[in-house]
Amino acid sequence: KFGYIDKTGSYVINPQFDDADDFTDNGLACVESGDMYGYIDKTGSYAINPQFFFAYSFTDDGLALIDDDGKYGYIDKTGSYAINPQFDDANSFNEGVAVVKLGDRYALIDTQGKYIVNPMYDDMGRRISSGLVYFADEDGKIGYLNTSGEEIVPAQFDYLYSYDGRYYSFATADNFYDDGYAIIRMGDSFGVIDKTG
Repeated sequence: KFGYIDKTGSYVINPQFDDADDFTDNGLACVESGDMYGYIDKTGSYAINPQFFFAYSFTDDGLALIDDDGKYGYIDKTGSYAINPQFDDANSFNEGVAVVKLGDRYALIDTQGKYIVNPMYDDMGRRISSGLVYFADEDGKIGYLNTSGEEIVPAQFDYLYSYDGRYYSFATADNFYDDGYAIIRMGDSFGVIDKTG
């Protein structure tokens, strides 16, 4: 079981949770209890009762990603839906945007749930980094979008890694690092690009 201690190692909230995340700036922590997720305050009392199949910590944007019976949406710190569960997959907000999946297409939304980029890409990175996120076009080529949805670096690169196994397959590209560079691949050659490509 998980609980919380102070700097001296004394229990502040006794171990009672099946899983627990750190407290975020809004004073809430995501916890699992009885196969459902909710949020507690720093006294250990539920601020949002366990009711979600899965939940993530609140982000700096003030929203938390939740899974409500296979559909993803976002709640505010009161537990109210800020963006109703409607996505087949989704990621936490960062830099004011989130990557979501509707059907088999990826999109970019703002904190109001409005599309910055409509569901149109075969793949997208899971988080924004240095103001950019990768996307894959219909030919499987990788490019980069900014948080306004503009294609800053045109689709021209190959996935860095791919795996086609017996039970699953995946491919991935690289997000930009904090220093403003990303590792790319073109055929058998690897390189590094800046934010202009």
